[in-house]
Amino acid sequence: MQIIVLGMHRSGTSAVSRILNLMGCYFGSEEMSVGVGQDNPKGFWERKDVVETNDFILEKAGATWSDISAFDNARITADDEVLINQKIQNTIIKLDAHRPWFIKDPRLCLTLRWWLTHLETPVFIFAYRHPLESAESLEKRNGFSKEYGLKLWEIYSLEMLNGMKGRKYLIVDYEDIINKPLDTIKNLHNKLSETNGYSLRLPIEKEIVSFIDPNLKHHTKKNTYQHLSSDQIRLLNYLIEGAGDYDIKRERIRAYEEMRIMNSKMYMAQNGERLLHEEKDKEISKYITQLENRILEKDNRTKELCFRVYELEKKLDDNEKELEKLSQENISIENKLEKKQRIVKDLNKETEIMETHLEETLTNLKDYTADLEISLTDILNSKIARMVWSVYRYTGMGNRGLSAKFNRAQLLMNSRKRIVDSFEREHNLSEKQKSKIELSKFLLVNALKKPRTTLKLITPKRILNGIKALLFEKGNIEQLHDRYKSIYGENSDSSGRDRLLESSKLNWKGDILFFPVIDWDFRTQRPQHLAIQLAKQGYRVFYFTTTPYQEKGESFQLLKCPSDNVFVCQLASSFPPQNNMYKEKMSIVLRNQYIKSLKSLMEFANIKSTISILNHYYWKPLVDIIPGTTMGYDCMDHHVGFHENTKAIPLAEMELIEDADFVITSSQYLYDNISKIRETTLIRNGCDFSFLHNTQDVEVPENTVTRVGYIGAIAEWFDAELVIEAAKLLPEWEFWLIGSTVGSNINKLKKPSNIKLIGEIPYSEVPKYLHSFDVCIIPFKIIELTKATNPVKVYEYLSAGKPVVSTALPEVKLLDRFVYVAHNSTEFVQKLKEADANKNNKELIQQWTEWAQSQDWSERALEVEKLFTSNSIKVSIIIVTYNNLELTKACFDSVDKYTRHNDYEVIIVDNASKDGSRDFIESYVSTRDHWKCILNDENYGFATGNNIGIEESIGEVVILLNNDTYVTPGWLKRLTKALYEKQEIGLVGPVTNNIGNEAKIDISYTTMEEMLIKAEQYTRKKSRQRLEVDNVAFFCVAIKREVIEKIGLLDEQFGLGFFEDDDFCKRVLESQYKIAIIEDCFIHHHLSASFDKMGSDEKNALFQRNKVLFEKKWGEWLPHKHRN
Repeated sequence: MQIIVLGMHRSGTSAVSRILNLMGCYFGSEEMSVGVGQDNPKGFWERKDVVETNDFILEKAGATWSDISAFDNARITADDEVLINQKIQNTIIKLDAHRPWFIKDPRLCLTLRWWLTHLETPVFIFAYRHPLESAESLEKRNGFSKEYGLKLWEIYSLEMLNGMKGRKYLIVDYEDIINKPLDTIKNLHNKLSETNGYSLRLPIEKEIVSFIDPNLKHHTKKNTYQHLSSDQIRLLNYLIEGAGDYDIKRERIRAYEEMRIMNSKMYMAQNGERLLHEEKDKEISKYITQLENRILEKDNRTKELCFRVYELEKKLDDNEKELEKLSQENISIENKLEKKQRIVKDLNKETEIMETHLEETLTNLKDYTADLEISLTDILNSKIARMVWSVYRYTGMGNRGLSAKFNRAQLLMNSRKRIVDSFEREHNLSEKQKSKIELSKFLLVNALKKPRTTLKLITPKRILNGIKALLFEKGNIEQLHDRYKSIYGENSDSSGRDRLLESSKLNWKGDILFFPVIDWDFRTQRPQHLAIQLAKQGYRVFYFTTTPYQEKGESFQLLKCPSDNVFVCQLASSFPPQNNMYKEKMSIVLRNQYIKSLKSLMEFANIKSTISILNHYYWKPLVDIIPGTTMGYDCMDHHVGFHENTKAIPLAEMELIEDADFVITSSQYLYDNISKIRETTLIRNGCDFSFLHNTQDVEVPENTVTRVGYIGAIAEWFDAELVIEAAKLLPEWEFWLIGSTVGSNINKLKKPSNIKLIGEIPYSEVPKYLHSFDVCIIPFKIIELTKATNPVKVYEYLSAGKPVVSTALPEVKLLDRFVYVAHNSTEFVQKLKEADANKNNKELIQQWTEWAQSQDWSERALEVEKLFTSNSIKVSIIIVTYNNLELTKACFDSVDKYTRHNDYEVIIVDNASKDGSRDFIESYVSTRDHWKCILNDENYGFATGNNIGIEESIGEVVILLNNDTYVTPGWLKRLTKALYEKQEIGLVGPVTNNIGNEAKIDISYTTMEEMLIKAEQYTRKKSRQRLEVDNVAFFCVAIKREVIEKIGLLDEQFGLGFFEDDDFCKRVLESQYKIAIIEDCFIHHHLSASFDKMGSDEKNALFQRNKVLFEKKWGEWLPHKHRN
């Protein structure tokens, strides 16, 4: 059997071909197929040799598949005829070896006469689709007009009939394939079996369903003749019925002539459009010239203003008398400082006397430095702090006296500089201390450059802690430089801004906002690792600093891009940061400045759907007002265990735990505590295995004795006594302690000669030191804080294949098959010896590294991702439209712009609009994946229109939204979240500007831009507030699917509208569900846009009719009231 599939482009020929393939008809090898395309993802089912032959014929006949006005077989030369026949014969020979076979290519309609001479008794199958649908599909795919698409269909059909020369053909209706595929395919199977007697297989239902897309269902145009000419209607009837007198030759001549005329008109129109563009360009050039003149005028005005500023600055100089007075005060302060300096000298003499009684060893030098630290602290605490505080207190930050404030800052900084210079001259400092002195000078120079910033930062406590850390604590000088450069605004990454701008043009899974407890460069821990891994999974990650950027200018700073798709950002604030997030909650003023800065970042980077991950409850007031964000709490520590915390903190953390969309805990202790309050997920820490395990290109420090190593902070939880005792009992071993010691008393640790305090190191150097250790330790005290700790160190140590000795932390005890756990100091030393004996045991090393490899941060990030993807609720948004095209456009654009949700659909139900809405809706929906439309043939009214949409929807939440509304940022998140706050809530609605019940609030604006600002101001104050009511209007309402399944759809007896929402609310309350208005969700409403098209008499009659229906069902209707 030789089967030829014929039909116009976009008419279903591919679907028919796939059916034949399932029946067992041969097509050819996969290499012979032209493949798939965006417009035909199921495949074209066209052979390369058939398409190439047809294109060759068309080319020689002066045409292409889409431009056939000049198509004429007489153009083909004799030599070309021989070549064409040879190509066709080669293809037929290949196919005849595998009968039954089929070929398909819409161009066959034009080239059929060439193929027929090589076929025996072919079977023709005509794939029929209404020509208007084919034309509309070509309009969408190729940009052809409907008129041109219909003319193409007409000529293709006439050429097909002319080529078949009266032969019969089987018709397969594309609409039947989509709407009733099983019956259609069975019917075709029977006809083919009867035709040639071949035994073809009947495809099973599963095979058929797998390639027929249910989304292709559409409203029929079978009986529609819109846009078709009378000649095209006659041709359509002849193709389907095959009866009647029809002159194919005459009709072909007419159709080609009309095609040529149409092409001429199109050419003339294109030339006219070009001339019109040239005229427009002249107008634009003229307008640009006018703008340039206006800019020049503005420049002149700016010069005038600059001259006025100069005059004002001269007036500021008149305040020199006040400066002189303040200078006298400062001289008095300096005299007092000189007295304190003499005290320092006396203390130095006392220290020299003490040195004569001590051995000239490194231990004595450390003790001497410690004494100097105490003395200097007393001096600074007694006078310098008071001096600085006095200057800070009396200056203020207003515009008046600006020069005076600059001079005060300079006097203050110069005084500090003299102290540092004097100390440097009078003491024999180490190279490390000298480098810290240089950093101090760097800070003083920058402080003098930017006194406004410096005055904001200065407090007595900061000065004392800063100088102590600089002069006496071991630390990473480069990190301190980076930290203070960020304060003075010298660390902004301009190239990173370009990368960020480029990233805003790409499609991401989502944007993740990290609100941490540590800055990116402080110490690489869990937050940074998760940020990097989530970025690798297709998210764009923004990691914020814990303190704001305080200079004017940029509304935010991009500090660096440490990894692909990770952006470290600093939000802006115009006043000093709070000292400690562990002690103080974020103030409202700071929150408002942060949100303003964050908005600028979101607009610049085109941040849309966000997931906010908080490491501390300090950030919650800010995250609460980020529109539509998914909030997650990654609880890494038992925060109340830190000594800095205040009593108010547990309550703040409780609020975050209750309000977060998901909660993660890093240890069993934290999991057990939080799971008593709400559902939580345990995701422990991990490691960057490949980075830590690899020893290539790593210069490992040599060790000639057993070296015990620790990498981490030396803080309140670090058991220094335990390490000192172990060092004394193992004097031949070295104990290397790497990490910051700020805030800890380390004098005792300095005494044993075999304990080396290395200080903080960059994360990039961790492998170098880690691989130099023989044994790694976790010497933590067993306190409330560490009971909740899942130490990252154990994963990092084991990644390097190192034996680990730890105190009996609960999380470490769970790993006793990999870790040597000690319960007291004696056992700790014993375990150290045992670990050292096994440090080269290959079997144990393999066990340690294999386990560590399974705990990689990439695996942890996948677990985190599941939390904010699996918990997403499917939402169906239904919008019923009837005319009011401009309002519809605004509504659609607001939904498209401000809907940020992982899983939602929008269903448009049009009630036979007559103002162009239907064409707009079809065009709008065709370009959006989550949108679809249903076009009714008549106006079914509000209730029935919504019911049609509800029956088509699949969401767990159904939202009914009028087309005369305008939604705001975060609207969908706030509605759905409120709907599931309590199990008994079944229906919720927003507040609005215009409605006849309690949802109306006191708000006014004149533009949509102003509305967005006013709405945010209102909802920010009303965060998480709810108002239980008996009734809400259905201009916008969110309903649980379970409620609809329980009480049914909207009552359609109310017709066009009025009272269907009152009736539904009555049924909701009757079923023991509650109704609430969401105070922190605002949606603009024009009110009764469709009803306003009616006359007042008709509208009133409808209202009274439906009121009677309502009262017959529920009793007397009580008019709605506004809130007090």
